[in-house]
Amino acid sequence: MIKKYFLLPLAGFVASFAYSQSLYVTTNVDGSNIFTDTPLVNSVLYTSMNNPISSFNGVNAANSPAAAINTTVAVSNQPVSAYAAITITQPADQATFHNQTPISVIVLTQPDLKAGEQVQLMLDGVAYGLPQRSLNFSLMDLARGKHQLQAVIIDKDGNSLKNSAPITFFKQQASLL
Repeated sequence: MIKKYFLLPLAGFVASFAYSQSLYVTTNVDGSNIFTDTPLVNSVLYTSMNNPISSFNGVNAANSPAAAINTTVAVSNQPVSAYAAITITQPADQATFHNQTPISVIVLTQPDLKAGEQVQLMLDGVAYGLPQRSLNFSLMDLARGKHQLQAVIIDKDGNSLKNSAPITFFKQQASLL
């Protein structure tokens, strides 16, 4: 019986200590939030007005740490991408083109591009052509060999908002000899 009376104040002490700790949040490059008790570069102090991180008022799912993570978090100094995905649908990864010019590229964004935003193709790590609102591109006069292609959504100021996964394709061209 004495053990029960000892554990109850100890649990209260631990819960109050956890509640008094600061929690920081930072946004990863893929848009996911990282929560930590140690401030990181570009992290901000996490506060949730509706759902405290911890409380000692009995079992209540709304006050659980899992519920706090699902609340809206305002992160300053870092824009969070409104795009769920940007995908190169054509050409397929590892595709091979034989004596073909131009090579068509089709990009898909989810959701659709917002006003003032465009897509920039990156070929072998270098911007290819100009950014454009159309999601259909043509690659002209490529050297034969292995190439890596990536699509990037950029805002009106040229800032990168979301990058597609890179794909690799191969261009084979007959020799002029």
